Amino acid sequence: MAKPQIRLLSAEDLQAIHDTSLKILRDVGVLVHSSEVLEYLAAAGAEVDHASGIVRFSEDVVEKALESTTKQYVIYGRDGERSARYGYGDQNLISSPGQYAWFDHRTGERRAPILQDATAAATVADALPNVTIVGAMSVPVDVPPQVRDVVVTARLVKTTTKPTWCWPVSRQSAAYVLEIYKALAGGKDALKRKPMVEVFLEPISPLQLAPPSLDNVFEYVEHGQPVCVGPMASVCGTGPATLAGTLAQENAEILAGIVTVQAIGPGTPMMYGGIPHILDPRKAAFVFSSPEQALMAVAMTEIGKHYGLPVYVNVNLTDAKTMDAQAGMEKLGTLIPGMLAGADLFGHAGILGQDHGGSLL
Repeated sequence: MAKPQIRLLSAEDLQAIHDTSLKILRDVGVLVHSSEVLEYLAAAGAEVDHASGIVRFSEDVVEKALESTTKQYVIYGRDGERSARYGYGDQNLISSPGQYAWFDHRTGERRAPILQDATAAATVADALPNVTIVGAMSVPVDVPPQVRDVVVTARLVKTTTKPTWCWPVSRQSAAYVLEIYKALAGGKDALKRKPMVEVFLEPISPLQLAPPSLDNVFEYVEHGQPVCVGPMASVCGTGPATLAGTLAQENAEILAGIVTVQAIGPGTPMMYGGIPHILDPRKAAFVFSSPEQALMAVAMTEIGKHYGLPVYVNVNLTDAKTMDAQAGMEKLGTLIPGMLAGADLFGHAGILGQDHGGSLL
């Protein structure tokens, strides 16, 4: 049976956004805060100004990177049986890799999260059939920040046999996180054959690439793990005031990330992370439940699929500060359009408010 699908962009719309993104990359360029990455980009054919850090990309450089990218891959859990497939038409849901507050459903209190909360989050996500990728849903304050992602990763893989995901804070800690996955997989070569985790490269809008996510890419690419590129340009904030303009900028930032990753590791599997948001100019705050959030998720899915890439979108979101009827309606209001558009990954289950915290409910 054919799956229902929704489309917002015509072929002409897609071409216009693509062309505008190429114009941005060619004429404006991207500021890259890494001399190491600048060398890789120069070797890949990009026009690099080492003094300013500005990199400009020709259409040919972008097309070569897109051709080089592996567009289908599987992430495996600890036992090798539970997995997440990208680029195959599957749809996957991730529980939030981390929030800086915790909504305690027992007390009704919003408080700082602890490692016990991360354990509870992994336990619940492991039991929920619709959650494919397990995150800690919290950033535990009782673990030193220098090793937090290592400790949280260890706790996740001990608690669930599903694939897991956290955000490394540095290249050094990323290396230790990968040691955990190498031990589970049976060595570096085994981990390359059956990837267990991916890293998130988040360009800084507008049009910048910077550590630590750039540094982390080196470690993950060396170990054959996929990379998701996901800037968070905001309409009326770090992007233009029009949806189409922000889509073009977001797409340019993603394409710059793809070129960068392919320059470091040709053939690296990649995901197109189309996760723009809209800013309320009156309050200078994101509106997670806005109609525009759903519309942009649909459009970003179409753009990513236009390049043949698996797509991750930020939906299943709410502005509610408690798990109530408002939260349920708003989450569905963005999740359903993203699903009908055909995205591969939806984030992040468990968020309440505009990243105000995580909740098990």
